[in-house]
Amino acid sequence: MARRGGAVLGSLLLAVVVVLGVGAVAESYVMMPKDPYESDGSYSAAKQLTKNKAQIRTLDTASDKDWVKFYALVNSTVKVSVTKPSYGLKAKVTLYTGDGRTMIARGTSWTSTASSAGASVSFKVLTTGYYFAEVASTGSPGLYLLALE
Repeated sequence: MARRGGAVLGSLLLAVVVVLGVGAVAESYVMMPKDPYESDGSYSAAKQLTKNKAQIRTLDTASDKDWVKFYALVNSTVKVSVTKPSYGLKAKVTLYTGDGRTMIARGTSWTSTASSAGASVSFKVLTTGYYFAEVASTGSPGLYLLALE
């Protein structure tokens, strides 16, 4: 844990392997900040996502899931996107109705680099109310930017 101004900031160590010439390998560690939105691993613990206010988030483990809720008006088109994923994170986004169980759509992945992928999904709102989005990774844990447009 890192200390800053007397406050303890939780963090996660990610191992990064660096190749130094033929056959030589050095291991270094990168400090990944703790996700300030945790605990958000289920729809009942979902944190608010506001339109045009992107959030920097973390999937702490390969099995971690981040849930958000947002309010949408009838006949509007909503887009939830994961951009700028860190190395190895291959994001997927799934949208649910206000009950948090009925799936509306699943995000399509696009490759930003050979080793990481963001995702986005759009839908036309049929009923005014709250909706949920779940973000998960089919790859490694890491940082990403989550936005509602």
